[in-house]
Amino acid sequence: MLRVSGLSSVVSCGLLALFFACVTHIAPSRAQSQFAPGEDFVEEVVLRDLPISTAIAFASSQKAYLALKIGIIRVVENGTLLKTPFIDLSAIVNKATDRGLLGLAVDPDFPQKPFIYISYVWDPPGYAPDAHDPRLIRIARLTADASKNYNEALPDSLEVIVGKNSVAANMAGPVPPGDPNIPERASCMTGLTIDGEPIQDCIAADATSHTAGTLIFGPNRTLFISLGDGASYDGPSRVALRTQNLDSLSGRVLRIDPDTGKGLSDNPWFEASNPSSNRSRTWAYGFRNPFRITLRPSNTDAYIGDVGSSYYEEINVGKGANFGWPCYEGGFLDRQQQQGEATTSAQQPGYRAHPRTAEPCAAMYAQGQNAVIKPFFTYRHPYDQNGKDLGSSVTGLAFFNGTKYPAKYKGALFYADYARLWIRYLTFDSTGRPTSHDFATEVGSNLGAVELLSGPDKSIYAVYIDLVTRTSQVRKFRHINDGDTTPIVKASVSPSSGSVPLVVNAVASQSVHPTGKPLAFSWDFGDGTKVDVADTEHVYTKAGTYTVTIKVSEKSAPFASATDSFTVRAGANAPVVKIDTPVMGTQYQIGEPIAFSGSVTGESPGNVTLSWAIIQIHNEHTHLVKEVEGKSGSFIPEEHSDNTKYQLCLLATSTQGLTDQKCLEIPPRTAAYVFDSRPTGATLTYVDEEHDVVAPYKADPIVGSEQTLYASPFFGGRSFVGWSDGNRNQTRRFTTQPGSRTFTAVYENRAPRALISTALTQGTRKGRTIVLDARSSSDPEGEALKYRWELSDRTRYQGAVLRKTFRRDGLFSVTLRVTDPLGAQAVAKRRIRVSARKGARLLK
Repeated sequence: MLRVSGLSSVVSCGLLALFFACVTHIAPSRAQSQFAPGEDFVEEVVLRDLPISTAIAFASSQKAYLALKIGIIRVVENGTLLKTPFIDLSAIVNKATDRGLLGLAVDPDFPQKPFIYISYVWDPPGYAPDAHDPRLIRIARLTADASKNYNEALPDSLEVIVGKNSVAANMAGPVPPGDPNIPERASCMTGLTIDGEPIQDCIAADATSHTAGTLIFGPNRTLFISLGDGASYDGPSRVALRTQNLDSLSGRVLRIDPDTGKGLSDNPWFEASNPSSNRSRTWAYGFRNPFRITLRPSNTDAYIGDVGSSYYEEINVGKGANFGWPCYEGGFLDRQQQQGEATTSAQQPGYRAHPRTAEPCAAMYAQGQNAVIKPFFTYRHPYDQNGKDLGSSVTGLAFFNGTKYPAKYKGALFYADYARLWIRYLTFDSTGRPTSHDFATEVGSNLGAVELLSGPDKSIYAVYIDLVTRTSQVRKFRHINDGDTTPIVKASVSPSSGSVPLVVNAVASQSVHPTGKPLAFSWDFGDGTKVDVADTEHVYTKAGTYTVTIKVSEKSAPFASATDSFTVRAGANAPVVKIDTPVMGTQYQIGEPIAFSGSVTGESPGNVTLSWAIIQIHNEHTHLVKEVEGKSGSFIPEEHSDNTKYQLCLLATSTQGLTDQKCLEIPPRTAAYVFDSRPTGATLTYVDEEHDVVAPYKADPIVGSEQTLYASPFFGGRSFVGWSDGNRNQTRRFTTQPGSRTFTAVYENRAPRALISTALTQGTRKGRTIVLDARSSSDPEGEALKYRWELSDRTRYQGAVLRKTFRRDGLFSVTLRVTDPLGAQAVAKRRIRVSARKGARLLK
């Protein structure tokens, strides 16, 4: 089984500094999961102190391939992270924000078929690397070199299998400032606008998120691929409607032959005449960002985690299904329900109301709920007391199908939320209905899981990232009764550098044994000193670089043990970095550049490299927007949502590998806006935030942000007639200005319309009968009406239909009064001619 005891800081730095600044001294990361009560698990960190990693794929119990976001694949063999990369594709992989090398899979017939499959956002030659402009996605495979023990890719073996037409000619350009962007630019569409037709075998990444996703093999060596909608997460966009076009490759899961890239004959929309068509490859569609998917071992159904927008996270199941994005998201009929099987496909507020998307979504809604499939399981985003979305992000799915966990976990679906920093799991009753259980929550760090998978030993593994420290881990979850008695080392040595004499604290008492057996501890400080205690203090009197090793062992048979190691540099001091500008208290607004600069002390500037990270914290989870090398630079804040701030981090790394990082939080400059109604209580749609609010609602939009407010046409039996400032448009678009402002939607009760028609006339010897019908009367707000009839013979009746028999001839008048629930009335008057010869009839 693959086991990598904690890589020492010196080893990690030495290997990873080849292509990425070593960050192990920023905040040494150790396993931090807190398991829910009754979950008898321990976790083992099998890889730590890695650059930002997105996926791991096992070739065997001794070999795994690790995908780094920047476009490099590393090999872990027999517990060792190999020095030479399998391949370095960083020159062609776009890493902006959430883009990068995001999917990785090993051929199931490896090494007979020595292929490694990758999913990434591509920078075409001649275009600015890592730009935020539209880009394209490619699915490719590499051939591992047998002569190098499959640890390096054969030169020039990169072969694109899906996305052959993901070429620069099919890539939309950026939107120039002031351009209305109508029709909206869209890659992989003829004419490069959303009004065009999808281009075959072209995958769009017009925005910096919702791009590439998972690669996973199913039975008979079939390859499943998940792809995001490629549209902006800043607000509703017609570009997202590509997901509803079967001939597009956006917002869907594909299933293909990995050798040809063609769709398979049992795919739901397979075209025998064109197996390479986009619809031939499609398994399911209508997704926003199906970043992670997995296959259920019992029936190989694809379970698809779709990262939500403003209300819901989804887990979807269904071959040949349309899950409705962007017009649907979630949901629950009961507003209080927080998680479970979806009880409806909920209309997505932003896309329902936005002027560019309201019409196509209305057409979808007119087809009824049966036109789409509601989520198999969904859960709501948490909101704070001010109505702000705190965010969620379903970023990992894996079934347990082994024997190392107790029987209750057999067939359980583990799922992770990167924003909320937890992992949960679903169990299924005899009818297949899911129940969610808490499993583990990260405490003491910002590490969030971005992939879950079943390892060679069938245990659940997770890939974690922390964008602030720019580090990753790979962890394994072990049940205490799985038969593996190896202790779990949890240790630290601090400080790791400083002037001599250097006093370090070595702590290992948090180490655990899966079954609680007593443990023995042995420290080797690398200078000839060994101490057999859990926690101790040691003094280095001579300058030098020392490897400190801790061995934790069982005190009784079979005396299983585990080790961890650390690097201490006595006589060397880490650089001290300082952010000079911007100063603390600086606020940002949309579109206004933020300049930054920094300096370092404690080291000669020539011996230190400086690296900046611009991090966007949206709804309490992070996006790495940009990295900048050097002492200074700038960035332009981009619009995301009201609940967004930036963090600017400066990392200094000395030639000895010692580091220091400082971070500065930059909150937004907000305005005080109130969205109200007259009378109060109307539901308004805060369109760019993609949620409905009840007036009066206090909003704090960011200065410079473009916002849209939509007033529903009816409220409380009244019709929208305009805004209190005289604007008559239901949809208001505004640029947020400093200060305060109130928008008040005005609703008035409009009078109903009264109509009288004849349903029947009949004459007999006993009299002449007429049936008068008022059901064609109408209320502008669609409210139920009350009906009252008055005839000139002083008779009165109620109800929508009046049956009246006249026993004498003559001319009679009838008055209809219709009243709505708020008391508004309308009156209709008609005359009735009654004669023995012609009966009773309504006069014009």
